[in-house]
Amino acid sequence: MVIAKMLKEEDIHIFDTFHSAMWIYDSLHNRIRWGNTEAIAFWRKKDLSDLRDYDYSAEQTEADRAVIKDDLDEYRLGNDNSQWCSFTPTDITKEVYCHFSGIELSDGRVETLVQVIISKESLDSELSIHTASTLVSLWNINGQLTSSNRLFKEYYSHATKSFIDLFSSLQQGENLWSEVIEHGFAEQELCLPTLEGNRWYQLTINLNKKGHTERITLRQQDTTARKHRELHHQKLATTDQLTQIHNRFGVTNIIEKIIKNRTPFTLFLIDLDKFKNVNDYYGHDKGDALLKAVAFRLQSIFVDALAISRLGGDEFLMLMPAKGHDAKKQEGSKLMRCLNTPYHISGLGNVQSGGSIGVVSYPTDADSMSELLLLADTAMYTSKSSKFEGCSFFNREMAQPLLRRQQIRNGLQEAIDKSQLLHHFEPIMLIDDRTIAFHEIQTYWLHPEIGMLQSEDFIHIADEMSLMSAIELQSLTRACKQILSDHNSAPVLVKISINEIQSGRTLKNLQSLSTYLTKVPFKLQLAIREKDIAGRELNVKKQLALLSELHISIVLDDFSTGGIDLTKLSSLPINILRFHKGFTGSLNTQKNCFLSSLMLSAKQAKYQLICKGVNDVDTIKQLNDMGCDFIQDLPIHLIEKKISINRLLNVQK
Repeated sequence: MVIAKMLKEEDIHIFDTFHSAMWIYDSLHNRIRWGNTEAIAFWRKKDLSDLRDYDYSAEQTEADRAVIKDDLDEYRLGNDNSQWCSFTPTDITKEVYCHFSGIELSDGRVETLVQVIISKESLDSELSIHTASTLVSLWNINGQLTSSNRLFKEYYSHATKSFIDLFSSLQQGENLWSEVIEHGFAEQELCLPTLEGNRWYQLTINLNKKGHTERITLRQQDTTARKHRELHHQKLATTDQLTQIHNRFGVTNIIEKIIKNRTPFTLFLIDLDKFKNVNDYYGHDKGDALLKAVAFRLQSIFVDALAISRLGGDEFLMLMPAKGHDAKKQEGSKLMRCLNTPYHISGLGNVQSGGSIGVVSYPTDADSMSELLLLADTAMYTSKSSKFEGCSFFNREMAQPLLRRQQIRNGLQEAIDKSQLLHHFEPIMLIDDRTIAFHEIQTYWLHPEIGMLQSEDFIHIADEMSLMSAIELQSLTRACKQILSDHNSAPVLVKISINEIQSGRTLKNLQSLSTYLTKVPFKLQLAIREKDIAGRELNVKKQLALLSELHISIVLDDFSTGGIDLTKLSSLPINILRFHKGFTGSLNTQKNCFLSSLMLSAKQAKYQLICKGVNDVDTIKQLNDMGCDFIQDLPIHLIEKKISINRLLNVQK
């Protein structure tokens, strides 16, 4: 409990038996005017009379008296304060946390009401928290020490006479002094040299004017323990615990400060080679040892680096002062030699790692942290095929893919909203008479700046932007309308994303088209790539089954390249296998018996087969002999323009 502001002396008796020590200090007579039972025990006095008769002026310095007078001015304004103080009753020093406020005496004066909140000894023992104490000193207008309390004298020698002597640098002291003289007040937390070593203090400095006299009161609240905890936590937050160099957060702060000061620098982004092999084959402890060895070597060789950081995994970053182009190339070569020199790993011997390096310059290449890292990453991946010792310096040509990607991102949402995506129907032919069996819907986008884009150019970006569902819905709707436009129209095949299937969004899209689907049973085909299913066959089985219940056929796309578990393939509701075009292209380079056996096995398992990349009559004959049902990518002169819809439906049945 803290006492309310500006009590009257006539009401003070209610605190006679209060649980903490309280007293009224009369600064005019240097006496305690009133104290409760706890105050008598605190000051180690016999009774209230003994407490009131004692002259406390002998224990006070001029600085103490100056502070008391300053505080009384604050109390008259209704203010109060709490702080750690030292009292010395009968030669026993007590450090206590006190609340100070004003109290109106019966004669109209305002004096100090003191309430002891807790002692340092109690706090240390009960909460195990280190506390701080206040050093008080008084200085004249010329910056010379005139008085100080006992704690100040414990931390400073008798040689400390000038205000400037308190500080680590002359400029630091002069700046604070100028601020106080100009504004009458200054407050700052600083690390100051003392007889006990460097300590952190919260400094509160006041310029007081009494008549023609000017004096400066300095209060130093010791915050060393708290500051050390803060610095420790800051180090934990900004340091990579494995290598003890800056982590991503730490180096980001450094870069942002350097950019704020507009100081040019060069950034080297490093991706270690062969680290994964060490980690996978010899264990994480050996991988960790390699990372620590790389960090140590970088620090040892590049002593003038502005910062060296491990961003995560096997990726490092190094900031160097800005230099000319030739000097930067020399630094790049030096860095490559540093990385390529074998590391000795205990229990493993010499390990050669090497690395790929992307280099960007601030502000030449970019003027923000995020853009610098993006461009450095672009240059780094370019360096993997670079002839300059694996070190690649960013140039504007490298930015073209990034610019193209950003242009696509900027316009894709609008293109979807305004239905600007185009749909083309590509024929899939029956192999024996080359009539149209299916149409595969292909999606295009006429970008206003880039030109015509195929779906492969923007689908992965759409996936990043969570736009795939909208694109698929447009394709599915267009497919259904195409089928309904003509009773004899061929079925339509639509490629579907694995993410959309697993999330259930594909099913929701199809359910929204249920009116169409009931009119065109088995005429809508959905294609999903083998490599997207491989490894998660059981996970997608339920979703595929739900799609099949809508009278939709499932096509396994790019078959023979994705590594699907063939023992689980038969459990999936898949009707058609579409071989990758590389399969067709290999007919004349591999023994046909193996390919023929694969297709024969698929036919025996009752799958219908599509082969892509067919562009000549000889290939058609070979595939026909192997049991292929449908072919795709035929040149226009090999296509017969008629639809055998009745024959197709008989085949499906």
